[in-house]
Amino acid sequence: MTIDRTVSETQSSESEGESVSLPRGEAALVVEWAQSEQTIREAQRLRWVVFADEQGARILTPEPGFDMDPLDAFCRHIVVRDLRTGQVVACSRILYEEDADRAGGFYSEGEFDLTLIRKAPGRTMEMGRTCVHPDYRKTVTIGLLWAGIAQYTAFREYARIIGCASIPMRPDAGASALAAYDYLMARCPSSEDQRVIPRHPLPGGLVAAAEPKVPPLLMAYVRYGAVVCGPPCWDPGFDTADLLMMLPAENVGPRYLRRYVERRKRDPNGRDG
Repeated sequence: MTIDRTVSETQSSESEGESVSLPRGEAALVVEWAQSEQTIREAQRLRWVVFADEQGARILTPEPGFDMDPLDAFCRHIVVRDLRTGQVVACSRILYEEDADRAGGFYSEGEFDLTLIRKAPGRTMEMGRTCVHPDYRKTVTIGLLWAGIAQYTAFREYARIIGCASIPMRPDAGASALAAYDYLMARCPSSEDQRVIPRHPLPGGLVAAAEPKVPPLLMAYVRYGAVVCGPPCWDPGFDTADLLMMLPAENVGPRYLRRYVERRKRDPNGRDG
């Protein structure tokens, strides 16, 4: 799919004539769909920096230094770029249901039994490998990603967005991850007919920590209206507890970007999510 550079923070709109103004200092951020292999490689490099270098994930890749997997060839890749430096500072990838079928399944189907979601009315799309450079986690970067996806993807053809949201197992062997799951499941559970079954549950006998620590990116999904579809799956390669999150497609749009903008104006030092 070839799409010209999409929205900037002053051009994200739900309808013609509406616009969003970002706080000063963030006007150089733009969101774009990858139109070349070079842009995809920039995204893969950022994924390596965040997942492998920062988080310590053991990534199986044909080229060390780049997080690459077979699904990349079937996905649409979206990035946020800082025009001041030319650097890709955030990225995600979208896998449509028809492309997932050609690829042998969604990424999340390797971690969860999605039978009930697959049987649900309407089509499904998957969002994955989302990450933000450490220096840009106090910006509206995630809001820009969502706005770009909303404006330039045919959301009306899809009923839901799914994706794996990761919670680190370190430093307490998953106790904090289990506490975060308990916290979220009590507040934003899916309906019973949308539940999934993890293929690799967390180790037995695990006791939840006293205080849940929910990653900011995951909390951002919850604020968009995402729900938790069941117990976490343990991903030993990334050493994370992964939750299958589901979001009605209509919940994503520039109005959420405006929410981010207003919050940033009130709290310039705040974080995404």
